[in-house]
Parts: sequence; structure tokens; C-alpha cells
Amino acid sequence: MSHNQTYQELPFSNLKFDPGNPRLPSYIDGHDDVKVVEWMLGDASLAELMLAIGTNGYFPGEPLLVVKEPDGDFMVIEGNRRLASLKLLHNQLPITRSKTKIEQVLKASKYFPDNIPCIIFPAREDIEKYLGFRHVTGIKEWSPLAKAKYLNGLLQNPLEDYITDTEAAELAKQIGSKRPYVKRLITSFRIFQIIEESNFFEIPDLNETNLHFTYIMDSLNRPQIREFLGVNLDSDDPLHELKEEKQKNLESLMRWFFEKRSDTKKPSMNGESGTLAKFCDVLNDETAFNVFVDEGDLNSAFERTLDPADNYRTSVNRAIKYLEESILQLLHLPNTSSTDFEKATKAVEFAKKLQADTSSKQG
Repeated sequence: MSHNQTYQELPFSNLKFDPGNPRLPSYIDGHDDVKVVEWMLGDASLAELMLAIGTNGYFPGEPLLVVKEPDGDFMVIEGNRRLASLKLLHNQLPITRSKTKIEQVLKASKYFPDNIPCIIFPAREDIEKYLGFRHVTGIKEWSPLAKAKYLNGLLQNPLEDYITDTEAAELAKQIGSKRPYVKRLITSFRIFQIIEESNFFEIPDLNETNLHFTYIMDSLNRPQIREFLGVNLDSDDPLHELKEEKQKNLESLMRWFFEKRSDTKKPSMNGESGTLAKFCDVLNDETAFNVFVDEGDLNSAFERTLDPADNYRTSVNRAIKYLEESILQLLHLPNTSSTDFEKATKAVEFAKKLQADTSSKQG
């Protein structure tokens, strides 16, 4: 252990949460222990961690990483979930969430640790390089959004739009990563901040906890989507064009990702790799893109980008597949209606017309 760090068992009552914990959503007041713990209880594993400590005691091989505060208490920079478990074991907070489960854990517990193994660092900055490796590229990774918050906080001017390649390279060096990844991560976080400041564009039920941050990250991996959004990762001000001219495009992209359509009750698309590849092809084809904007059906729009012959054969193969599935499903129906018969008759008529038209084209 470095001479700048000291190992000590500290009284539980002297340990505080880190209000700047990058995993906390922005709407949680990091100074409010009750709100912090109730948010953490959204992860069922917290009760399991509480039970593990309550039935086995605190494992000394997992010390908390702390810094001393001016008032003599210690802020826990690493280990806030363990601190939450300890606070629950000591039954100090008026928690309402998961109350029955917590009471069950308390009944089953026999250990309520008072003195907790800690490693004390002189200042928060002395922990950051360790945390960067451990959580951004190490074996105990944070979520991409938490990584982005953390890295953005390490910048000299985290509130500015600028991020130079030199800054990105320095951060990448600290965490054992690569400059392009760091720049894309921080740029994605700043796009997230724009979305957050816009109240998530008033998209129903969309908030920080269910916005898939990886959708933004993966989108910025694709030149066509970067151009659509006005993002230039080669610039020191990657979001200049987005903020000046293309924020409406960002809103559209978020709506396609997250706003449920009235007809299908699902968004127009998701952020998976195959979907983004189709969307990029649609962006490259003005007619297809207009179809997508008007109809919100990515597959239908994507078909407009295909060669007419390929598109035709894809449609026929899909029709055959659906008919085969319909025949199998029909076998399990107890009875059919007149409407079912009419639909089957219509399918036969279309098939006969397709056959006749195909024959005529063969000459």
C-alpha cells in the first residue's frame, strides 16, 4: 500500500455517502441518505448484500475507500452500496421501499458491524485513477452512463463544450483506454445532458433510468448518424452544429428510439446494431427516409433502399413464409369464420395474379 494511504477500521457512524457518486441519477439528492438508499433498493442485489453482511459479518478484504472531511467524518468514494447495506442493518433510516424484505433480512441477521475496514486517502483526487481503471476499464465496470459522468468530471472544465484530443488522450491514458473511445463517451454524455435539459423532449415515460445511453454511444459510431445529428468527433467542439442547427434531428432520433407508436405500442426502432445499420441505409436514400418519417416503419423504409429485384424476391419469400405459418396455425383453430374464408380467398387471388404476371414477364 502506498505511503499516501492508510488502513484503519473506522466507526460506522463517521461514514458518509458520496453525493457526487456518478452512478446516482441527477434527480437524486446525494446528500439525502433516505433518497439515496431507496434508489439503491431498486437493485434487488442490495438486499442480498445486506443479508451477506448481516449473516457473515463484514469481509475485511473489501475495505471502503474514503477521504476525510473537514468536520472529521469520512466520505465513502468507493463502496457506497456496502455503506447503504450497513445503514439498513443499523436500521437508521425511515425507508419505505422494500420494507418487508428489509425486515426479513434484519430478523435473519446476527452481525451489525460498527467498525468498518477502510483505506483512507489524503484527497479525492488520489482515488480517481484507481477508480478509473477499476470501473471504466476494469473488472467491476460501471454502466456506460456512469463511466461518462465520471470521465466528464475529470476534465479541467467539465461544463464547457470543448474537449480536445489532448484532453481525451490524457484521460484515456489514466484509465487504460483509447482516445477515440473516451471522446465518444464524453460526447455521448453531453448529448445526454442536452436531452435531459430538454426534459427528454417530453417523450412519455422517458427518463434518465430508462434511456438506453448505449443507443447514443452506438449511434455515434456510425458516420451517417453523426452527420444527421451534426456531430463531429474530429473537432474540439464536437456538438457545435448539433446545438446550432440540428437539435431537432436529435429530438427525432430520440422519438424513434423511445416514443411508442399508437398502432404498434412500440417505438419505431431500437438501437441494436442491425437496426442502426438499416437506419443508416435509409438515411442515405431520400425517398426511403421520407417513407420512414411519414410511416415510422423502418423495415418498410429499408426495403425502398434495396435493388427492385432483390426487394421483390424478399417480399415473395416473406409472403410464402407467412402463408406457411398461417397454415400451421389454422390446424390448431377449433373453427373458422366467414372472414377467415374471405381472407384465404383473397390470398389465392393475389397468388394467381402474381403467377400470371410473372409468366407474362418471362415472355
